[in-house]
Order: sequence, then structure tokens, then C-alpha cells
Amino acid sequence: MPPYQRDLIIGKNALGNWYGFYPIIAEFVSEDIDKIQKRKQSINEETWRYIYGLGLEYKSIKKNVWRDGRPVFSADSAI
Repeated sequence: MPPYQRDLIIGKNALGNWYGFYPIIAEFVSEDIDKIQKRKQSINEETWRYIYGLGLEYKSIKKNVWRDGRPVFSADSAI
């Protein structure tokens, strides 16, 4: 397996099912807004809060580190 990308923080709940991160904003690559909205609504509030907290934690540890949001470049490590 390739090494993890340098900008990632492997958390305590990691399952080891992946080694990288390739963020894609669904609305940028699909016109099926109803399906996207249903998928978002299927995520419970507790999970949204947990993920939001992880984002805040990352932001405090990796200051000024982010990915280029364009689909072609978003798999590239930010550092």
C-alpha cells in the first residue's frame, strides 16, 4: 500500500480501508440535486457534528493547509 498523504491525520476511528483522500464536491460533478440532497439528509446530526469537530481540530493542527477543490487536483496532498 502507498504511504498516506502528508497532509492527512489518521484518527482513532480509522478502519484502514483506504490510504488517501480525494475530496469531490458532489454539486460540481452532478446535476442530480435531489439525490445529492437525499444523501446529505441521510447523515444524522451527530455525525455532522463529529465531522465538523474533526475539521476544526485539523484546522488547529495544520494551520493554512487545504486541498485545491477542483476535481482534477483535489487528490494532491496539500503539503
